[in-house]
Amino acid sequence: MRKGLLFILTVAIAFGPAFATAQGKWNFPDRKAIVLDISPHIKITSFTFENTLEGRISSSRNSFTYQWRNAGTVPVLAFELVTLKYDPFDEPMTGSRTLVSGKNSADFTPLQPGESSGDGTIGYGHTHVLTAIVYVRAVRFVDGTLWRADPSVVVAEVKKAAPGIKDAGPLVPEREKKDEKKP
Repeated sequence: MRKGLLFILTVAIAFGPAFATAQGKWNFPDRKAIVLDISPHIKITSFTFENTLEGRISSSRNSFTYQWRNAGTVPVLAFELVTLKYDPFDEPMTGSRTLVSGKNSADFTPLQPGESSGDGTIGYGHTHVLTAIVYVRAVRFVDGTLWRADPSVVVAEVKKAAPGIKDAGPLVPEREKKDEKKP
């Protein structure tokens, strides 16, 4: 009995620091969070991300934090953020789309001109993100008009902001191509 308890304590003391410091080791020291300033209406003023682990047994995840401002003259009903993700070899990973209704996920009232807000998202299962690039893909105004990013501009801006990335990958993650025909 004493030997079993001693063994458990020895293992806990030996491996405890490894579990405690593992959280910080999930991030590449030179990871890059890049904002593409494409939209004249919504300006992303801050973007950060980190690869995390919820616990010893839980799955890995990415946490993304965004801040934005309505730089236009019309209140914004909703807008879409796209986050492109790349591995350490500059290969595209599965990105994400985030629909922001109004100010943020807790306040659907329109984002007024000059007003700022922010929010965050969590994505599970991607711990090897070295580069994350965010841009505003679409904006819907309260008057019903729409603005959409030009895909050719997005590709050019990705290559300019991250020259090592040769293939921007899907610019609209999680959506089927409209041209694909199903059998």
